[in-house]
Amino acid sequence: MKRLKGWDQYVQDAKREPIELPLPDGETITIRQPTGGVTRRINRAQRAGDEDAMCKALFGDDGGEKLLKLFEDAPGSVLQEIVLDILREFGLAPDQVGDSTASPT
Repeated sequence: MKRLKGWDQYVQDAKREPIELPLPDGETITIRQPTGGVTRRINRAQRAGDEDAMCKALFGDDGGEKLLKLFEDAPGSVLQEIVLDILREFGLAPDQVGDSTASPT
């Protein structure tokens, strides 16, 4: 009988380092790898089209507020591009989910 690797190995293999997003004011938002609970909140917010909830889930309350404020006067696609890049970095982009070969860049 074939055996899968254990839970601990899956968790270890999935771990990623935090990433940083520089902002125009010289500040930086540090984005930590979303936990399972955060990922579920992001997915719910995306399905509902709730960009505010999605930003706060992914970037935290303060970081989400900062990005949403910047987004008010930015082209409409900017936020989606940033979110997709971050999800790709953590192996959570729609084209990567379920792909065990997806790896961080």
